[in-house]
Amino acid sequence: MPRARPRRVAFLLNHAAPHQVPHVAPYAFRLSQIAPDVAVDILCSTQGEADFARDLSAGYPGQRARIETLTLPPALEWAAARLEGAFFARKTALLRWHARRLAGYAVVAAPEKTVLQIAAPLRRAGVRLVHTGHGGAGVFRALSPPDARLGRFDLLLAPSAAALAPLIASGAVRADRVTLTGAAKLEAMARLRRPRTRLFGDDRPVALYNPHHRGLASSWAAMGRDVVAHFQAQDAMNLIVAPHVLLFRRPMGRGARRPAWLRDGGPVRVDQGGRAAIDMTLADAADVYIGDASSQVFEFIARPRPCVFLNPARRAWRDDPAFALWRCGPVVETAAELGAALTQARDQMARYAPIQAAALAQAYAHVDDAVSLRGAEAILALMDEGA
Repeated sequence: MPRARPRRVAFLLNHAAPHQVPHVAPYAFRLSQIAPDVAVDILCSTQGEADFARDLSAGYPGQRARIETLTLPPALEWAAARLEGAFFARKTALLRWHARRLAGYAVVAAPEKTVLQIAAPLRRAGVRLVHTGHGGAGVFRALSPPDARLGRFDLLLAPSAAALAPLIASGAVRADRVTLTGAAKLEAMARLRRPRTRLFGDDRPVALYNPHHRGLASSWAAMGRDVVAHFQAQDAMNLIVAPHVLLFRRPMGRGARRPAWLRDGGPVRVDQGGRAAIDMTLADAADVYIGDASSQVFEFIARPRPCVFLNPARRAWRDDPAFALWRCGPVVETAAELGAALTQARDQMARYAPIQAAALAQAYAHVDDAVSLRGAEAILALMDEGA
């Protein structure tokens, strides 16, 4: 008779930045609340991830998840750091170094597919793999080909049906292995009930510029400097430049080097991936969103407000379903059009608000306080299925 698996679940956060934490930790907290017989560990690759998880735990009173920061031997840490500007070498090193430990869990849940690098030894040990994802399907993901690797997970916690429809239709993902949970991050941040933060010392409206880090649809290389210059040359609005947290983190890979001209001054502030950029402090405080392909726009339109989208590549986007999100506000091809677009976005919010609400509903099957509960119950069912 096969030995019963221990009722232990690991939620693995293995990234250089803590932006994935609120997409994962809520499931761990809720699982620890509803299943007292299950040991729940949140395993973090950085202290920043662990600190953020602990802060989020305040929204889940009585939760029992244990939060731990994983480490590497000094020599491996040094070698991974030398390569980090080109690719995330530390992710792979951490997975392989801790593979034996991870093999001791009944379930390992992760927001990324990199955990599949150690799928073979985990499978041999009887571990079930869960993919939580990390956010809705923004323009970038809509442009990207469906990733059949998701079919290698035993359970997918999906924000919406739209996110996985092509993979289910092709047979790469089984529909009975998908649970539509909704917006975990929106649940987590709502539970903290924080007051809106004032970002500047005046009462001018604040625009948030949030370029993606991938060149496929990012506006940064072609238009970033002109966007900043537009705001530096006026005194009606303030600007927060808050790119995707990876834009300046991998200059030899998919990102860019932070230019010397990009600095705080006058109506412009820069947030290069600090806590405020990832815990919705900036999204909550801003009055206008300026972006291109990032799914972070959903955090902004959860409370409908003016949006402007940048299209420096002059894509024929209107009839392309991948760019459906761009219907949530005016689209411009040059910074010279930005002033008029900002006015239009504000003055026509009665037109754009229902479009934004529909986009949010398309991205997330649920925006409520039961997102993490759905995921936790699905993980429990998976454990019982394999018992």
